[in-house]
Amino acid sequence: MAKLFRKGRFNFFQGKGWGQYVLYILLEMLLVVAGILIALEINNANERSKNEDKATAIMHELRRDLRHNLLDLDKMIENLELKDSLMTRVLRDSVTRDDYRQNFAYAGLTMTYLTMNFQDNGFASMTRQSEIFNRDFDTLFTSLERLYQGNYGLVESMQERLGDFVVGTLERWSTEKPWLHELSSGRLSEEALDFFLDDPFYLNTVDLYRTYSSLNMLSSMREAKLKTSLAIVELNQILEPKEDPYAEFEDYLCKPDLAFWAQDTGYYDLASAVRFQLTLDGEHIRMGQVGQPMMEVYPRNDSLLFLPVADLKLVFHRERKEIDIVSKQGTQTLKRLERGN
Repeated sequence: MAKLFRKGRFNFFQGKGWGQYVLYILLEMLLVVAGILIALEINNANERSKNEDKATAIMHELRRDLRHNLLDLDKMIENLELKDSLMTRVLRDSVTRDDYRQNFAYAGLTMTYLTMNFQDNGFASMTRQSEIFNRDFDTLFTSLERLYQGNYGLVESMQERLGDFVVGTLERWSTEKPWLHELSSGRLSEEALDFFLDDPFYLNTVDLYRTYSSLNMLSSMREAKLKTSLAIVELNQILEPKEDPYAEFEDYLCKPDLAFWAQDTGYYDLASAVRFQLTLDGEHIRMGQVGQPMMEVYPRNDSLLFLPVADLKLVFHRERKEIDIVSKQGTQTLKRLERGN
């Protein structure tokens, strides 16, 4: 074959000048280079395809982890909210002897706590193999780093602090309260009931436990729940771009329609004494007291925004130009000011 090629080339250039020969050599070189470039592009395309498959698999694992974390957060939040309602009754001196006898949870308020371990295998894989993700995933990386290192890290730190408090309380009571060992068998002696009902130092213990759990950890868990949900939404948009990314969060979270909420921006008065402002900031809806830091609020439907950290709901009554701020403590009404006031 090579011999025939050389003979053909000889016949082609026979009787022609060196210019034609050089041109032929250049064409041969171009063909070789083009062949190499095509081979490299095919190889790169194969590598990109493999990387995309790996990235997709990692994101699916990451979403499974986040959904698992979300379920655990819901359980923890429900547990802490139940405990908070019991502690509030104790601190208000609304619990009777019969309450303690009928509901043993009162006796164990400050002696038990739950913990959760956040699943992070997908995030760890994503961090280890960051080179397979292109720059389009930078915002996802940033939000996940804030979630795992910020929100989850804060919850874990507070869990540890609460655990230290509970262990310290039990160690102290084990030397001071001879009836403590009876609680493990479900027995509440009269001496134990006297302590829970009448000892002022016990109220201090409940109050401190509530500070650790309800006032600090519960708000952090609500924030972590929201950020986890938003991360899942972001992954849904990438993995199933044709589906509604908010579908699994019905009644909890919906896509913010900034053009719709623009009609509600402005100033609102609380009892003609305190002024609030609702604003749009880029892709975010924020509300807060004038002169104080603005907090991001999130739509649940066309007439409801919520603030997860404080567990507040903002219910809009547009025909009356009012907003009801609904919390466990009650409802307060904001009246909209005319523009320019």
